[in-house]
Amino acid sequence: LMADSHLFSKGRVSYVHLKAAIDDALEKKILVPHTDGFTTPQALAIETAMLKGVFSQNHTVEPIRTKAEIQEALSKTTLTEDQKNAVMHCLQTTHRFVGVQGFSGTGKTTLMRTLKEFFQESGYSLL
Repeated sequence: LMADSHLFSKGRVSYVHLKAAIDDALEKKILVPHTDGFTTPQALAIETAMLKGVFSQNHTVEPIRTKAEIQEALSKTTLTEDQKNAVMHCLQTTHRFVGVQGFSGTGKTTLMRTLKEFFQESGYSLL
């Protein structure tokens, strides 16, 4: 936060003043320590509510396809094993929400295109 604030201020604000402002915000609980830095109580409340909503939808849907159907279709693709595992998970889960993350260039878009095909072939309309 100090480095970003100093960079954003283009050197017009000293580290001493930045440190004092951060300490003041922490004391007033405008900022709270979190993971690798700081966040706000409002952001934590929003994230908590979102996670409760996501978790409340666990085990509420049926798998999209059978494991055998997915394996057969995946055998005809050029997806990596990790991508195939992700497709299998997404189509076999009973959770309404699934998150996909990965570094740039690791194949998330390719994975999503494959999932789109599976969903459309299963009768789902996608936005």
